[in-house]
Formats: sequence, C-alpha cells, structure tokens
Amino acid sequence: MANNQDFDTVTLNLEDGDLECAVYDIVEFGEKEYIVLMPLDENGDIDESQDYFIYRYWEEDGEPKLAYIEDDEEYERIVDRYEEMLDDRMFDEM
Repeated sequence: MANNQDFDTVTLNLEDGDLECAVYDIVEFGEKEYIVLMPLDENGDIDESQDYFIYRYWEEDGEPKLAYIEDDEEYERIVDRYEEMLDDRMFDEM
C-alpha cells in the first residue's frame, strides 16, 4: 500500500508488546461482524509481509469493541470467507 494512506488504526496489546495496525476491512458473516487488521511498519505504512489479524467486532455506546475469536471453527470459517472475498475482488479488478 502506498505511503500516506488514510486509514483508521488500532493498537493491539500482544504478549510481546504493542502492535499498531490499520483497519483493513470489516467482514459481515452471519449475524456478526469481524474486523481485519494489518500491521504497520516503522513508517506507518501497511506491512504486507505480515499476516493479518481477525477479531470479532461490534459497537457499544458508539465505541468500537474487539474480541478474540476463541472458537477455532468460527475463526476458520471467517478466514475462509475473507479469503473468498479477496479472490472475488481480485477477479473483479481483472
């Protein structure tokens, strides 16, 4: 992704320290929404060499909330759905 892109950011508090991420996408699946986060590099650009993170997402009293997806099957379904969406987007761009 090019420099100086406008995107919302989220700081993840991981075991090995904080990680600044860009809000890359919001995915609706069933009755729930999920957020896709991409790590940022030292220049504040999306680091596409890193894996993305997916969390359950919702708003409460106007504030965004994230939750870890604890169910492995749910997580795999979301990853599969998101990768299908990416494939569809790449196909549409061709």
